Amino acid sequence: MAPLQYVPWFRRNYLNFHRWNGRVAVTLLGITVVGGSIYTWEVGISQIVPEYQTSANCALYVFGVLVFTCCVMLYYHAAISKQIDKHQLWAYRLAGMVFGSQMYFRLIFLVEAMVLGENFDDIAMTST
Repeated sequence: MAPLQYVPWFRRNYLNFHRWNGRVAVTLLGITVVGGSIYTWEVGISQIVPEYQTSANCALYVFGVLVFTCCVMLYYHAAISKQIDKHQLWAYRLAGMVFGSQMYFRLIFLVEAMVLGENFDDIAMTST
């Protein structure tokens, strides 16, 4: 449902759905960021190469803070200040971070599978 948020025709014709869908999406994304931070703190992210554990965890925390900041600013400009142009900019930033990071990780896993000669499906399924 998230891609529908960026279609201008859909926003204009189904504004109420756009608002509620956005609220649900931002709430779920906030919960995901908090849950991911707790998981990273408790389990860690890089058991394969332990010497990178601290830097990988720190990078994920920074990413989580940035995503959470985008969520807060997105909500603020939509619901509180009513500055829709800024709201849209923060929405595009959030989409770029979330979708871009997923595509980047998939590309890294593909290159890793090609270089190491491992099964790509096994790597992709165990790393998420």
